[in-house]
Amino acid sequence: MMMAGIGLFLTGCSRERQDSSTKEVPGFSVVQDSMTGGVSAEVLKTMRWEDVVLTAEACARNKLSDSVLEYSVGLSEGPCIYLRGLLELSRSHPDQAHAEWSKLDPATMPPDFLYAPWRLAATQAGENRFAVPLAAAVKEERTGALVSARWHAAGANWAAALETYLKTDPANWSPYEVKQFRMMKLNSPTARETDQLMAGALRAGRVPQSLRGDLARLIKETPKLDKAALAEALKSNPEFAAAATEAASRQLALRQAFASNRFAEVVEKIRDTDPSIASDETVLLAFLSASKVGDRPLTDRWAQELHRRKPTAETAKWIAEIRQTKP
Repeated sequence: MMMAGIGLFLTGCSRERQDSSTKEVPGFSVVQDSMTGGVSAEVLKTMRWEDVVLTAEACARNKLSDSVLEYSVGLSEGPCIYLRGLLELSRSHPDQAHAEWSKLDPATMPPDFLYAPWRLAATQAGENRFAVPLAAAVKEERTGALVSARWHAAGANWAAALETYLKTDPANWSPYEVKQFRMMKLNSPTARETDQLMAGALRAGRVPQSLRGDLARLIKETPKLDKAALAEALKSNPEFAAAATEAASRQLALRQAFASNRFAEVVEKIRDTDPSIASDETVLLAFLSASKVGDRPLTDRWAQELHRRKPTAETAKWIAEIRQTKP
């Protein structure tokens, strides 16, 4: 199961980044689809990065993981090290996989291949050597859309994750996406658009059969905060924990300023905030505070967002009443 998930993710990234004009030979498994497998150290040394995932999948299909691990011992080529890590993960040995991937030089790896070692290193003690290179690759748009979307989601940057998921091929989605979409639905600014993303993917027929039922159910759900799942996410994902803590601190400071009638302070805190990615509470406090200090352009901007989220006659009437109130 784990091997299938890893293979689906990495193969998906590879397909996204293929260029039909390239003359390079496409990736293939260096281990043949047979029980003998043609496994040898010499064969494994010829493996390129684009061959890694297909080779790992062939190992899983033909129960050749043990033989490949044995023959690859001592091989220092990057693709061989990466393959050993994948095979250790498929055997539910995360510590051994982390030990293997710790031997890799991030500077020599294709950007998309940084993601899995980064995720695994985030659950281990010590420095995550893949964090800075992966962040730089995402920001410089050197990673595929799926890796970028997952990276943004891991940092609780839901708006950027949604925007990037729109560029992915749903055929490459995995159960991990179902978890991320549920979190994105908990974030009010991206909830409606996340439903539209999933519905569009289902209509297009690109979603893997194994995920269609989960996504169809999720569209109909109003997700509730799963405290146990959130605690696990905070524990296993330091980037998510840091982002969540920072966001909670900002929201608390905003709430305290508003409750103390420090409306000018609220206005300064939210002046450069994009209304479309703000929480419902932030939108409301921003609108009321901007109105209180008499900042008409800012009041109008947040009023538009309030009405966009709840386009009813009652909302329009209430907004008009607030606008007419003198600061």
